[in-house]
Amino acid sequence: MGISLSSCGTHNFSTAAYTDNRPVRYDCENDVHLSVLFSPAQALISMLPDEQGVVLNRETSASGFLYANANSSIRGKGAELVFDQQGAIILCQSKTTENN
Repeated sequence: MGISLSSCGTHNFSTAAYTDNRPVRYDCENDVHLSVLFSPAQALISMLPDEQGVVLNRETSASGFLYANANSSIRGKGAELVFDQQGAIILCQSKTTENN
């Protein structure tokens, strides 16, 4: 399954330049890997290894977290994350949590 991070909010970037916070890496179905930098207002997600990324805005969620834009969203709680790219859903697990 080919997933690309294409939307009007897409950027090429170095994740280290976006914020001083460390990104959280997620290993997903179909050999997809995401790096997510969280802030109170936004999340910057990139697909590894190409660093093509997209900015998502924080949305209200009854439980866990939700960040979205017109084309993509991430929703999660704890180490689990669901990535939705224009209706293509993939399940992800935080790599950092699994290694603790």
